[in-house]
Amino acid sequence: MGLLSNVKRSLKKGGLALYPLSVKKTVVVFIFIIITVSFVFFFYFQQQTEQSIRDSMLEQQKQNQKDTTKAIAQHIRSDMDSIIGRLQGISHSKQIQQGDLTSNNTKGLLKSYYLQMNSSNPVDRLLFIMDKEGIVRLNMVPEGQPTFVGGNFSHLEWVKEAKNTLSPQFSDGFVGADGKYRIAVTYPIIINSSGGSNYIGLVGIVMPTVELYGYYGNIYDIESKYLSVLDSKGVLLAHPLPSLVGKPFNGSFFQNVSAYNKVLNNLISTVVFSGKPSSAIYEFVNGERLTSGYPILLNGKTQYSAFIITLPQQSIQKSTA
Repeated sequence: MGLLSNVKRSLKKGGLALYPLSVKKTVVVFIFIIITVSFVFFFYFQQQTEQSIRDSMLEQQKQNQKDTTKAIAQHIRSDMDSIIGRLQGISHSKQIQQGDLTSNNTKGLLKSYYLQMNSSNPVDRLLFIMDKEGIVRLNMVPEGQPTFVGGNFSHLEWVKEAKNTLSPQFSDGFVGADGKYRIAVTYPIIINSSGGSNYIGLVGIVMPTVELYGYYGNIYDIESKYLSVLDSKGVLLAHPLPSLVGKPFNGSFFQNVSAYNKVLNNLISTVVFSGKPSSAIYEFVNGERLTSGYPILLNGKTQYSAFIITLPQQSIQKSTA
């Protein structure tokens, strides 16, 4: 009995000695697992939160850029409508309606409108009156520039359109006599009488596209958010790279520069040729780009289109990481 009792006591003591050690190991393992899982969940949720923030910032950037592009397009449209209104004022003036295209009174009228137009957006505008044969009879040009009086411009498409349609015209881009890329806005001169309507010419204004659109946004620094404008045929009227101005977007020159980017091509086609606002993120030759486009409706059609181009927020973060 004494021996058995001693054995039981020994086993009991041994169990008591071993049991706490086993518990300690188990607790350590559990603590390790809890800490590991906690860190995994922490980094996972942190990553998810950061991704959510990046996505939110990107969506906000996209929306802000769409709003900015729309505002610029509407500003340009409003200014173009204002130009038409002023040209209409000249066309409907007493002197012009009497067939006077050259007198000092008409010249004074033209000068007055010229100063008004330049007060809001001073670029080297060429304001002129042209007869029905397409010959310039009177003009206002910036100081130091040659006059175009006597020049025959009947071969130009926008002159022909004004005569054929008897309606205001907004031209596509063209190279002016001074080598600058320009657009023209015209208003027909029509004299109504008992015998009917008689087209006797037009009043028009020609403006350099680079200087004109530089008034609405950055068109010089390609490293920053910049503005690009295209005409109804998809020809670039303004761009930070001067070599692209006057080049058709669908032409081989620009397509080689853009590496025939399908996403960009679809975006331009949607805005310029379908007249619908659109935006897209795409890989360009030197990184991601976010581009938003908005049509500029004039005479009931998309005459020009404004585009804002930036780096997406995610690309900015990657480049600064």
